[in-house]
Amino acid sequence: MIPDRGHIFLTKDDKGDGMGPQGVRQTRWRRWKGTFGVFLSAAMVWAAGVALAFAAEPTLEEAYLVRLINELRVHPQAMLERLGIPVDAARAALGDDAWLLDYGAPPLARNPALDAAALTHLDDMVSRLYYSSISPEGLGPWDRAVAAGYSPLAVEEVLGLLGIVTFMEWPEAVWTVFSQWVQAQLAAQATGPPRLWHAALCDVGVAFRPVSVVLDETVFNFYVAVAVFAVPTRLEPQVVGAIKGPPTPNDLPGGVGFVSGYRVECRDADGIVVGGGPSDPLGGFQCPMVGGRVQVAVIDEGSGAVMFSQVAQSWESHWWTEAAVGW
Repeated sequence: MIPDRGHIFLTKDDKGDGMGPQGVRQTRWRRWKGTFGVFLSAAMVWAAGVALAFAAEPTLEEAYLVRLINELRVHPQAMLERLGIPVDAARAALGDDAWLLDYGAPPLARNPALDAAALTHLDDMVSRLYYSSISPEGLGPWDRAVAAGYSPLAVEEVLGLLGIVTFMEWPEAVWTVFSQWVQAQLAAQATGPPRLWHAALCDVGVAFRPVSVVLDETVFNFYVAVAVFAVPTRLEPQVVGAIKGPPTPNDLPGGVGFVSGYRVECRDADGIVVGGGPSDPLGGFQCPMVGGRVQVAVIDEGSGAVMFSQVAQSWESHWWTEAAVGW
């Protein structure tokens, strides 16, 4: 549940209906609704007026959000424990899909076109003062994915809007959005598995941005999140992974730590480098699964020593790899 510290989380599904508060009692929501609408409009006008400087490169917040989603998919029970959600309760909520808690799901590969679709939608909502998966013209997640250059068989979308009175650092904001997504999807009356777990979904694009406004001498902060999940017409398997060091006091919620000083090399069966480079600040990396098999190596940038090496092999889905270093 959301701590009672003066903030509200809204989640919205990909059909453009059913928006509602999560973790906030309905009586409290009615009391907040009118004021919150004013705050939201003021915040959006302010943000549009200064033309949010959306970066072309993925942000640390977005890398963290994608990492949390993938940790939930590949280590569901461990992540539920960190979220404080009893596994038995999740099992009951998932019903016939409870097997996902025992076997997990393949990781999602980050896709630049879906990132662009998510960011375009976030920017559009901010600029035109609406909060829905469906635009005023009736365009939805599928339309935006196609417009961004993605060729889909299926597209899903989840939105998040976190409004707070007291300042919240970005790691807590990302963790709150993620945790509420998980709780909301476990609570939803759905005909299929929640999107965050859906084993058929392959690729993901995310956008996560802060918006602030001063109103009546009070600063109100908003975080807006968009996650787009999709199945491509032609899957190109990727190695999706994380370099993990020993736990430290600086780790982010969810057991995600900062990692630096390593690079990744992915080589095909002929020994040719087909992908890699430095990991992101949280140790995340991704490279193509050329020919259905690659050798993944994690190299210490200082010494050049190979700290981890593993063969990844898959034709039908993305492959998750974890490299433990410094233990």
